[in-house]
Amino acid sequence: YLRASSNYSRKFMWQWSDLGPMLKAGWPIALMTVIFEAPGWIDRRVILAYVGTSDVGYYVLAVMAAQLFFLFPHVVVASVEPKLHHDFPQNGQPVDILPHLWIPLKMLSQIIPLAIAAFELFLPALIEGWLPAYKPAIPAIRVLIWGSLFMGFAISTKPFIVAINGQKSVLGFYLASIAL
Repeated sequence: YLRASSNYSRKFMWQWSDLGPMLKAGWPIALMTVIFEAPGWIDRRVILAYVGTSDVGYYVLAVMAAQLFFLFPHVVVASVEPKLHHDFPQNGQPVDILPHLWIPLKMLSQIIPLAIAAFELFLPALIEGWLPAYKPAIPAIRVLIWGSLFMGFAISTKPFIVAINGQKSVLGFYLASIAL
């Protein structure tokens, strides 16, 4: 109903003149995302090549558990990202938008470790009750869930870097981290 009663044109239009500036601004952001995801892709390939398919199943369970704690900080910071992009052009100083990043990170640094500790405490009972065949995955889950704490904080800074248009300056750091 709303679509039929609206008075705007539904015709798809593309302004080719905007493509160049969009690609120029967007390629570092896309590359940051690809570089950030690359260690996970590489890690899975190495484990599959050297360990075998049954151990990959244990690893996948560990990755799924770690994503729970990794994605929560990402969602929180993604909800703050529009505020970063709105406030920075108005003020022009990175220090003015730093509280939008610092307050969620400070809150998450207090909540996420407690959630991970509680999860780790109940982990053996959860695996024993629901997935007893995956008991060998418990050590990998423990390592990855604590590692996801730091990964979540690292990805949480990306919207701040993009908001201040600093994505080109950090690409070298991202590439160096892959090399290491």
